[in-house]
Parts: sequence; structure tokens; C-alpha cells
Amino acid sequence: MAAAPAINFVLLNEEELAELLDSADSSSTKKQIQYAVRRMEAFAHCAGTNLASVQQYDSAELDRFLSRFYCGLRKDTGELYTKKSMHAIRYGLSRHFQATLDVDILRSDLFKESNKTYKAMLVKLKQSGKGAVKHKNAVSKEDMGKILDSLDITTPEGLQNKVFLDIMIYFANRGRENLRSMSISDFDVQVDEQNLRYIVRRDTLTKSRRENEDEIAVVLNPEEQCMWQRPKPKAPVDGSPWYINAPLGTNTLGNKMRKISEKAGCSQKYTNHSLRAKTCTVLDEAGIPSRHIMSVTGHRSESSLKHYSRTSDQKKKQMSTELANQMNENVQPEEQSNADAMLDNLPEVLLTNSQEQLILNESNQFNIKNSTESSSIQQFHFHGPVTFYNKC
Repeated sequence: MAAAPAINFVLLNEEELAELLDSADSSSTKKQIQYAVRRMEAFAHCAGTNLASVQQYDSAELDRFLSRFYCGLRKDTGELYTKKSMHAIRYGLSRHFQATLDVDILRSDLFKESNKTYKAMLVKLKQSGKGAVKHKNAVSKEDMGKILDSLDITTPEGLQNKVFLDIMIYFANRGRENLRSMSISDFDVQVDEQNLRYIVRRDTLTKSRRENEDEIAVVLNPEEQCMWQRPKPKAPVDGSPWYINAPLGTNTLGNKMRKISEKAGCSQKYTNHSLRAKTCTVLDEAGIPSRHIMSVTGHRSESSLKHYSRTSDQKKKQMSTELANQMNENVQPEEQSNADAMLDNLPEVLLTNSQEQLILNESNQFNIKNSTESSSIQQFHFHGPVTFYNKC
């Protein structure tokens, strides 16, 4: 008689299953859903109903209600939301209705009218100046140099800041996301075929060979598994841990890059997300294909990645030089040398869009006015060290 098969299954009850599904969302996503629901609840009250009644609507009624909601949505101050905030609220509502009513208000044909209304509101936001999405600036090459020079890795705080920068840059972490829950065991030291050691995150492991993970935690406090522990004022000389048995606070981690950039004397206050933008920018400028960058950053589409692929100031200067060469190619050598001699000691000028447009308008008016006069009058040219490029 055959032996009964071993039972290796776990049977979850409804409460445990709900807890598992709930844990799949990050805390920021949960907050986003809760905020969206609160805004709809407030709007429902203003419209003479309540959220419970709205959730009893059929698809046609809910479609009409959503249309009114998108049109009437305002901040507590009465101002319009930005395009980014509208996207966040709509996404939060979609997650809520997907979970409670099992309906897709984003893609279902039953909600065509409300989606059409939503798009019309985005046009209105753009016309009112609320449509622009502000992306975090990548850390400039000069400021990154200042930051690295300011780090003293012989101190607990300085070493922690260096590790923080490395993890944020190499793994393209999303700003504040998951920093507080990051633990020592999330990382492994591995060795490649050339016997070179490298560190990988556990969720990106591709090889089975591992070194002793304790090597990562030589100076960390073994009693605290959190990756970001509170640093001691000085490095102990007795070989004891450099960090105490307590994690850094969420706000401290969230503002870490701002503190680092302030201390280094950077040109601006950077955020944690600026490091992710730095990763995308550096890899893009190096000519790395988008699909490979996405494998590091976790972006799901090239369209979301392109926001980080901005033209650098150096590249803008290069483009400006090429345009200037074309604009000035008909200038006589004598005229060019006299102009260069006159402008030799002038500093480079970086103009804003409005300043640039003003000068160009005045130049056009000058040329139009003098084109009807004597043809012997020399036309106005831009050349020499004056550089025009879009600083935004």
C-alpha cells in the first residue's frame, strides 16, 4: 500500500488572506488611497449624499458621479489641484473601487464619460498653469564632487552617508520608499568568475554563490537588524559597533540627502529622489539603452523614464556653440576679430527664457527697422562668449 503524500500546504483563513493582500501595498500607496477616498467622501457630502450611497450606484450612476467629482474637485482652500495630484487621487480611487466593487474606473468602457471629463479637466489645468509636473533635479557633477569631498568615512555618520549615497545611486531607490524597512539581510556579498567581490540586493540575486553576509555588518550593531542605525558621535577604538541599537527615524532618513547637500555647500538643496534622477541621467548620457536602465530603476515604461533624461547644461552649451557657428559663419574675419577683442573680458551670461526672448525681440525689431534704411549699416550678431541656452 502506497504511503500517504506529505502535506506541505498552509490553509489561510479569510482574515489572514486579507492581511496578506493588504501587506502587498506600501505605506505610501495606502495613504494615497485613503486620501483619495476622503476627498470623494467630502465631495459626496457636499453633493447631498455619502460615500456608502455612492458605492451602491450602478455603473451608469457612478460614471456620472465621477464626472461631477473630477469637475468639482478642489483643495480645502478652493484652489485647483495640480495635474500630478489629480493623477494621484484618481489612481487612489481606482484602487479603492477595484477592491470594494471589483470595477475598473480607469479602463472599463462603462466609465467613458467620466474618463472623458477627466481628460478635459487636465486640459483646463494646463491652461491655468497647473499642468506642469515638477521633477526632481539630478545632482550636478560639481555638487556631487562637493558631497564626496565632504564625507569623512572615519566617523560613523560619514560612513553611513557614504553607504547611503552608494545604495541610492547604484540601486536607484525611489526617494523615501522602503528606506525605513531596509534591513542588513537585504544585501549579500558575492564573488564573480574573476574573484571580484560585489554587493547585490536579495530581490535581484542572479547567482547562488554567497559570501558571509556578516561582512556587510562589521561596524553595525548586531542587535538591530535595521540597515540604518543611529550613529555614535565617534568611532569606538575598542572594536565595538559604530552604531547603537536603535534605527534612524523615518523623517531623518527622508531628509538625509537634504542634510548632506546642505553640509557640503551644494548649489541647491537636493532630495533623496535627486539621487535616483542622477542614476537615470548618468546612464542615459552614457548611451545605455532605456531597457537596461529600466532593469535597474524598475520603471515599467520608457515614457516614465524619459522624464529623467534631460539635456544637461554642458550639452546645451555645446548645442548653443554649434548654432552660434552657423549664425556667424558669414561674418567677415575683421569684424569677428574686433568683436572678439571687445568681448574677451566679458563673463559668460546664462539667460532665463524671458530674458532671452526679450533680447531676441529687440534684435528683430532692430533688424526690421534698419532694413529699410541704408544697407551699409552692419546687422546685429550674437557671437563671442555670450551663450544662450535654456537653463530650465
